[in-house]
Amino acid sequence: MKVIFTQDVKGKGKKGEVKEVPVGYANNFLLKKKLRN
Repeated sequence: MKVIFTQDVKGKGKKGEVKEVPVGYANNFLLKKKLRN
């Protein structure tokens, strides 16, 4: 799943970056913490 980082996430991506991440990671970590769009 491609995500847009809304803030820096150590070891994963920087604010504004578009990156491919595993679906589970995007849904379980990033979405819950509102770190991606």
